[in-house]
Amino acid sequence: MALIPTRKNVYAWGLNNRSVQVRTTVVAAWRGFWKCWRGGHRRSLIETTMRCLEQLGELLIESCFECRVLELHVRLALLNLFARLGTPVTVPVV
Repeated sequence: MALIPTRKNVYAWGLNNRSVQVRTTVVAAWRGFWKCWRGGHRRSLIETTMRCLEQLGELLIESCFECRVLELHVRLALLNLFARLGTPVTVPVV
């Protein structure tokens, strides 16, 4: 059986009709299944991380490979620091 995804721009129709409600349910279920099956959430997280890395500078400054690796490690350490600073600390209230 072929697994064919829905179009990217598929949307739920706003009409109040039984067949439209069935279509909307099928579209929502299929999109969720396709995203899970193809690893969409993980890909989205990776794309977000790469976008954040680009915000720190699109080009690598160093010329040798080892220096570029070190430069990327520094950028990732900065991203982790920013994430830690931006994460709220929650404490239970008794």
